[in-house]
Formats: sequence, C-alpha cells, structure tokens
Amino acid sequence: MVQQALLNVMQPIFDPEFHPSSYGYRPGRSCQQAVAKAERFMNQYGLKYVVDMDLSKCFDRLDHDLILQGINRKISDGSVLGLIRQFLEAGVMKDGVYEDTEIGSPQGGVISPLIANIYLDHFDQAMKSKGIRIVRYADDSAPRRRRAVKGPKAMLNRQMREGPSEPPYRWRLQTTVSCFGQKPR
Repeated sequence: MVQQALLNVMQPIFDPEFHPSSYGYRPGRSCQQAVAKAERFMNQYGLKYVVDMDLSKCFDRLDHDLILQGINRKISDGSVLGLIRQFLEAGVMKDGVYEDTEIGSPQGGVISPLIANIYLDHFDQAMKSKGIRIVRYADDSAPRRRRAVKGPKAMLNRQMREGPSEPPYRWRLQTTVSCFGQKPR
C-alpha cells in the first residue's frame, strides 16, 4: 500500500517529462503503441536498420545511488528518499535464505517500473540528444539508423560508444541484433 501511495504521487511528477518514445509501464501507453511508433519511424524517415537492445537483467542491476539521484532531481524530501532506499535495500529470500540487496529494484514491487523508467530516462534522453531515434518498452529498446555501419555488430558497438558515458548503460547492453534490409511487413 505504501508503494502504491508513493507511485500515485510520483507518477504524475515524472511521467510527463519522460522521453516520448518510452512506452513500458506508463499510463495510457502500450506495447502495440511502441510497435506502431517504430513502424512510423521506419516509414517516415526511410530508416532501414534496427538494432534490438535488451538491457540484460535490468531490474536486478539498477544502481541504488543513481536511482535516488534521479528521483532527487524532482523530489527532495528526505523522508521519501529514505523510504525508497528502504524498499531498494529490503533484501530478498532465495531458497529460504535472506540476502541483502545492494543493487537492483525489487521485481514485482508496485513502484519498481516507475523506478526503472526514471533510471532509464537518462539513457533515452542521451540517445535523443545524439539524434538516434529510439523506441523503448521497459528494458528493451530499438534505436533506428538510416544506414548500416559495417554490419549489425559494428552498428551496436558504435551505438554503445556514442551512447551515455555512465557504465550502468554500457555494460548492460546485450548484443541481440536484428537488421532489416527492407521495411518489415
């Protein structure tokens, strides 16, 4: 109930400024809308290549300090930040044994999707500032490019080099790549 109350207060504060092509876990947005936006990018800009990126174990690896920094940009109330830190550090039970949680956001927590979107918005905005068209649904994204850069693997590596400099966004990128020489049907 406490997480839901926080979500009810925080969602209207953060959601309006999220990247326009971020669709996962947002009110009034769906997977179908994300696919439609990707198709619009392909058609409108004549884009031919797609890099499909999956942020590996995204919820498991979110950095608590970076989460709190992102939240603190809009909410400076120490009691709210402390409460969120408590959620993040509550620990987990694995095979009946308690384990501390030094990184990550509790999966299944009501507030976790908002926390992930706050965290990943920096990535989204950095891609936008570099002119890279991106559509993200939760921890999956697909930047679009007008031309290939010596094949799919090279393109992904270039995107990673040109992306945000913070390590949390670089080392979580898997090399799951799909390229289309023509518009998908």
